[in-house]
Amino acid sequence: MEGLAGSTAVASPFERHALELQRRVADEGIDLLLLTDPDSAYYVSGYWGFPGVDWGRPTVIAVPADGGLTLIAPKLESEMAAAMTWIEDIRTYVDGEAGEWADPLRDLLSRQDRSRIAVERLQVPAMVSEFLRDELGPAPLVDGSDCLGEMRMIKSPEEIETMRQASEQAVAMRAAGKAVIAEGVPEYEVGLAVAAAGTRKAAELIRLLGQREAETESRGPDTTASRHGPGSGWRIQPVREVRLLDLRH
Repeated sequence: MEGLAGSTAVASPFERHALELQRRVADEGIDLLLLTDPDSAYYVSGYWGFPGVDWGRPTVIAVPADGGLTLIAPKLESEMAAAMTWIEDIRTYVDGEAGEWADPLRDLLSRQDRSRIAVERLQVPAMVSEFLRDELGPAPLVDGSDCLGEMRMIKSPEEIETMRQASEQAVAMRAAGKAVIAEGVPEYEVGLAVAAAGTRKAAELIRLLGQREAETESRGPDTTASRHGPGSGWRIQPVREVRLLDLRH
């Protein structure tokens, strides 16, 4: 099968995952697989949408049996999405405007063969599954969970290294909590210590991996429109920067 976007060259792990997933989708006779689970979406795209379905903003990755993938994401996060993912076809929606996320998804479905549309049955949000039932009518949704699930059971060297790093972070968090906890200490102080240790350990790992340059390119002062992005190691600059604090979480 031809590579994504008409090329046989696949650069990133996310693209390699997507290409293998497309092969499996085609082998199963599925026309289109819709990924709505954040972990699954990240696995093939590199994009992580922060507010998510809990805020009525589902992220949808459309994986056809052949051709390019499509990402449906909030317009509020369009700049951040473009910086995170290799997917070129990014379709956005605005909260409270028209049909929101349903409009780009409906348009996408109108251009696809609808005979075999698949989802991850146990992962698809109710709001998306209800929309699909209304839109597709009597055509049953296929469960495409195994297409991706079997892939994710086999870890690449990069994924194993990430798991090791997560373990290092967990150890640092446990040690910080143990150092603070004592009779009379408020629980929130323990929570603050654990969270701070985890954040600092993650930042240390990022620096050791040599990712600081990549991070500052996508999270520097020229990308303040990248809302809901995670905290980074970017050092705040005087005067020329505007930073907005998200106090909801």
